[in-house]
Amino acid sequence: MKKLLALLLLSPLAFAEKINLRCETFPNPERAETLVIDTIAKTVIMDNDSTLYKENGSKIEWNNFREIEFITDSFAIAFYDEASFDRTFGTLTVSTSNLHIDPYTPEDKQKFFNSENYKFFNISRFKCKKVEAIF
Repeated sequence: MKKLLALLLLSPLAFAEKINLRCETFPNPERAETLVIDTIAKTVIMDNDSTLYKENGSKIEWNNFREIEFITDSFAIAFYDEASFDRTFGTLTVSTSNLHIDPYTPEDKQKFFNSENYKFFNISRFKCKKVEAIF
């Protein structure tokens, strides 16, 4: 009985792994992204940013406040992504929004971390394939 209980408790670890994906835009493969999904830590790495994800049926979903660029001392732009990876079809959808603050003051910093301040900018769709790490 103890062996069966131990087997049941350890069985999810047998399927947990880091999954490496190469994703290209479709229908025209003009842009590629690398995606690493860590099923143990429940994180996804995209553009060198590690973010926690949520599972929603066959989809893995996450959002990410990306870089803030200071164009001048008083003008800043920031980007926010909402992403969804469909495990059944191998498709990745990324909706990007941006935020322009002109003039920028230090008090505006909290605006960068509220997704409601962002305006829709672009949507990209990718087809992904699993790739093996070289080593």
